[in-house]
Amino acid sequence: MSAFYAGMKSLSAQVALDIRIEAKEGKEGVELKHAYSLVIQRPSLVALRPTAKAEGTVLLVSDGKQFWAGIDGEGSNNKGEAPADAAELFTAENLNPFVPVAVLPVVSKDPAKHLANGLKSGELVGEEDVGGTKCQHLKLVYEKHAVDLWIESGEKPLIRKLAADVSQVMAAQEPDVKKATVTCVYSKCVPDAKLAEGAFALPAKKKAAE
Repeated sequence: MSAFYAGMKSLSAQVALDIRIEAKEGKEGVELKHAYSLVIQRPSLVALRPTAKAEGTVLLVSDGKQFWAGIDGEGSNNKGEAPADAAELFTAENLNPFVPVAVLPVVSKDPAKHLANGLKSGELVGEEDVGGTKCQHLKLVYEKHAVDLWIESGEKPLIRKLAADVSQVMAAQEPDVKKATVTCVYSKCVPDAKLAEGAFALPAKKKAAE
């Protein structure tokens, strides 16, 4: 997988993100469903744009010189000089904390190295189907969270699905949290895609200044 992603110059994909927070008895939980388009051009261009309106959707764009990141349609945002590696933009400070968990492995130029950081144990569950695509299902365990990962079988080992249990991490920040999970499914994945002109255009100044 590392060699495949390292050699990939660009990627386009549709992203379905499901965030669920179950609260302790008497408290209200949260369930959010987001849909995004994701385009990447190595090393510094990236655009993660919502394709449907929903509470808390994020918007992140880097044209290689400048970046804009924040909650779509809201005034709180970060902007500035773009880093040499677009993966550096996927942080909790720029986005909500769930998006980096789900998207950073795909944006990283070496997903295997990223996923190995802090890994306590790993297990190959077997081959499973994700949206009609045969995938290898891996179960990864870290000190404070766990990740299930589905990687496309064959010559193009694309990450097709990621499901993370971040209950322990969230409970340390919010004591009322009982369980917290984030699931991300990638579809219409096209490695080395020919990207449309304007794919990495920054938001209009009027919107970015709101």
